[in-house]
Amino acid sequence: MTSFLDPDFSLERHLAPPAAGSSAALELAPQVSSLPPSYVDEHLVEPEAREEMVRGRRDRDRADDAVVRALDAKGTPRLAMIRTQASIETACKLLDIPVDSSRRQYLDALDLRGLRTLLTHLETERCWP
Repeated sequence: MTSFLDPDFSLERHLAPPAAGSSAALELAPQVSSLPPSYVDEHLVEPEAREEMVRGRRDRDRADDAVVRALDAKGTPRLAMIRTQASIETACKLLDIPVDSSRRQYLDALDLRGLRTLLTHLETERCWP
């Protein structure tokens, strides 16, 4: 077994996990797939490839933004519901009203009109109905 005092010892080396009943060493470094993307980009990807990955992420973000803007311009009710629900959650947070699982289920069951009514109630009464 290799010791950390051995000059050939490396924490970066991946060792296979031990088989059942084996005394082999465990893996000393995480798999690349378990590392956060920023670590992988910064430490394990060539700079040219990293620039291409960043460009791809920016393009995806721009495309997502364009879709949201188009849905907003179209007046999509679901987007209005998401925004109203977020406003309700923000109001509850500011008013110190906990949003537990039963209240979240209640919110999920409401349509846009119900959500707007609840938001108005929170704004005027400052309490959960």
